[in-house]
Amino acid sequence: MGKDGERLGHAEFAALLHAAGAEQQYASVAWVTNHFRWVVWKLACYERQFPAHLAGRMLTPSLVLDQLKYRYCPAALPFAIYVIVTPIVCRSGATSPPLL
Repeated sequence: MGKDGERLGHAEFAALLHAAGAEQQYASVAWVTNHFRWVVWKLACYERQFPAHLAGRMLTPSLVLDQLKYRYCPAALPFAIYVIVTPIVCRSGATSPPLL
């Protein structure tokens, strides 16, 4: 839920991602819808798995948006680069991560 109890869905997060600088060409509504679903699933599983420590702390709008930003990298999308290379291309990871 966002401010004042309003519900936020994939369309609102697509707008937030575009406002943060994501190109609509790469972060299409279909892309955001797909990744939004998996991000929400992952964060909800964290809360369910560790309720004593994470209940109500993981599934927040700011963390969902951060996860979508992390998954978005326009340099890797057109080339279908493997996941291990994506952080290097986006300059957000080490150049020598373990491959296995």
